[in-house]
Amino acid sequence: MKKNISIIRLLAVFCLFSVLLCGCATKISTVPRKRVVSQRTKTKVWKSKKPTRKVASGPVRYSKLSESSATIAARRLSAKSQSMRTWRELGPQIRKSIEYVQRNPSGGLALRRNELRLTWGQLRKSLEDLERLLPRLDRNPELLGKYFVWYELQSGAEMTGYYTPVIEASLTRKGPYKYPVYRVPPDLRKARPGQTHPWSEQLRKAYRVEN
Repeated sequence: MKKNISIIRLLAVFCLFSVLLCGCATKISTVPRKRVVSQRTKTKVWKSKKPTRKVASGPVRYSKLSESSATIAARRLSAKSQSMRTWRELGPQIRKSIEYVQRNPSGGLALRRNELRLTWGQLRKSLEDLERLLPRLDRNPELLGKYFVWYELQSGAEMTGYYTPVIEASLTRKGPYKYPVYRVPPDLRKARPGQTHPWSEQLRKAYRVEN
C-alpha cells in the first residue's frame, strides 16, 4: 500500500513536474558529493531511513527504470488504493494541470538537473498523453509503463505537492461574502531565483520584512 501511494505521488509530481516517477526504495551505497551553492543559501539535506543513517545533501537522486521494470511497477498501481473508483477521476485535475502548464513558455525549462532537463512543452505533451490514456488504465495500468519514462528515487526521499488555491469571491459585499480580500502588503519581498532553491531556480519564495 505504501509503495503504491509513493508511486502515485511521484506520478502527480512529474506530471506537474511530468516524467512519471516510481517511489520504490533503494539502498544508498555512497554519499553523493556536495553541490557548491551560494553561502547565503542553506543546502537542502535529507536523511536515509536505512539503519546506517547516512546523510545526502542536494537534490534527491534517482535512476531511470527499464521499460520492463516500469511496466511491472505500473501493474501494481490501483485506483482503489488511491481512494478512487476509477482512474477517470483524475481527469479534472489533469486538465487543470494542463491549463497551468500552458501559461508557461513552451520552450522554457520546467525542470533543470544535470542528468535531466524538461521543457514546459514536454510536460504539456506528457499530461495530454496521460489524459488520453485515462479511460484505458482501469483495465490496463501497465500502459503507464509503456508510454512514459519512469524513475526510481533513492530511499529517504520525501515528495511535496504544489497547488493553486481557488477561492470563491464577490466584487461587492453581500451574502456570505462579508470580508474584503486585502491588497498585497507593501513589505512583501520575493527571493531571487536560486537563492532558496539552488537546484530549482524557477521557484521563488515570498516573505515579509519585519522590524
